[in-house]
Amino acid sequence: MLKLPVFLIFIVMFSCNHKIYSPLSYEGEMLEWGTGGGFTGAVKSYCVLDNGFYFKSDDNGKTYLEMGKMKKSEVRQFFDNYKKLGLSSMVLNEPGNRYYFISLKSAKSEHKLLWGKKELENKVPSILHKNLMKAIQADNQ
Repeated sequence: MLKLPVFLIFIVMFSCNHKIYSPLSYEGEMLEWGTGGGFTGAVKSYCVLDNGFYFKSDDNGKTYLEMGKMKKSEVRQFFDNYKKLGLSSMVLNEPGNRYYFISLKSAKSEHKLLWGKKELENKVPSILHKNLMKAIQADNQ
């Protein structure tokens, strides 16, 4: 009989241990990417925090749904690629009817790349965008 209360206390202790994160209030770095435009103008975005948790938003970033957690090494690689491949110093604001975007955000700043009007000469933003999409699709299978 004593085992049941001890077991319940153990479960309560560990269930309260999960911290809830949100891109809306997170103070670390985050990468956000997605697509928008077209006939409906809808925007679908994804966001990965530097701690590995990633989210999906279907309402232009007003609310986010937690989707899972990536490996820290994979997340670090995405953040490093954004910085080391020169995306953080690139200026790209050429949306088309259908557009793509990637942004690096922190509590103090945001750097956003937006394209879709024409074929990119520098394919790095598009490649990173595709790799981010593959990472979350692979994680959800």
